[in-house]
Amino acid sequence: MRAVLTVLALLTESGVAFSARKSREPTPRLIAKSKLLQLRGGSNELVTKFIVPTVATGLANGMFFSGLPEVINLKKVGSLGDFNPLPMPIIFGNCLGWLIYSFLKRDIFIMLSNAPGLLLATWYVLTVTRMADSTKLAAVESTMMALTAVHIAAAVGCIFLGLDNAQMTTVYGVLCNIILL
Repeated sequence: MRAVLTVLALLTESGVAFSARKSREPTPRLIAKSKLLQLRGGSNELVTKFIVPTVATGLANGMFFSGLPEVINLKKVGSLGDFNPLPMPIIFGNCLGWLIYSFLKRDIFIMLSNAPGLLLATWYVLTVTRMADSTKLAAVESTMMALTAVHIAAAVGCIFLGLDNAQMTTVYGVLCNIILL
């Protein structure tokens, strides 16, 4: 019972463990700090600023590289067949936006999550457009042009409206989330 009360006290704001005695006199707080995990709700910088972003970067890159075998196979075959190339320019526009956002935030993890994706998306678009029929080619071209125009408009708007870095970061964060939808 005492151990349960001690753990509960670590999780509370008071940080005081109460014994099972009826008098409810506080006992000294058990100080249990770990460099990896803090139980009292405080964020541990090692976890939140390095481990989680590193894992997220790996997952993001895994997602962008997941299309690579399919595009390589399409290139070998020389035809798109039933393959829908429209996600390729959307990946390009998405990664371009998040890369700009990473520069504004000065966040290396966001940059490392999207720079490879932008390079791969560029290669994906260039590769699939060589094999696309006129309908698919028109769809890829118009999507690329629209997303590029949106990014140019956002950048020009941010500059000419005189937005500060925090405001530009918000504009690009919102824009990138809209592209993801």
